[in-house]
Amino acid sequence: MTNRLYPGKPNYRGPKSGYFTLLHHEGPLMEWSANVMERVAYIKTDKHSDERPLRLRHIVFVPKKMQPQAVRDAYAKWQDAYAKSQDADAKWQDAYAKSQDAYAKWRDVCAKWRDAYAKWRDAYAKWRDAYAKWQDADAQKLLAYLHKHVKNCKWNGKEIVFK
Repeated sequence: MTNRLYPGKPNYRGPKSGYFTLLHHEGPLMEWSANVMERVAYIKTDKHSDERPLRLRHIVFVPKKMQPQAVRDAYAKWQDAYAKSQDADAKWQDAYAKSQDAYAKWRDVCAKWRDAYAKWRDAYAKWRDAYAKWQDADAQKLLAYLHKHVKNCKWNGKEIVFK
């Protein structure tokens, strides 16, 4: 049988990007990964050997039907704001390096960076709010999904319990 749900188990053939449960032992219950296999590799090499099996078996792909739309929308806006803040940061760094010759340009770019950063903070706060509202309303569905796919689940509502 093809493994399409558990990236931490052998022969995983499911999506590498998307939402997954418990990528980190301390919340959130579900989060986005651009490449879950990088996280799996990190756990396999850098986490305490006694924790690895437990961490890996709690990573489960979350299909779209289990993903709350409000969280996905807020996350997309946050990522867009983050990309813009990164672009503004790169321009700010460039302008700062040239500040002896272009102080006025640097000030203008710095103002844009502050604006982009403020928007990123706002988008992040909205994403956190959407996640909290979803968690209050729909987390039980996702939790049931996790318990269905992870036998003897060690998630206590805040973190994976290792002992």
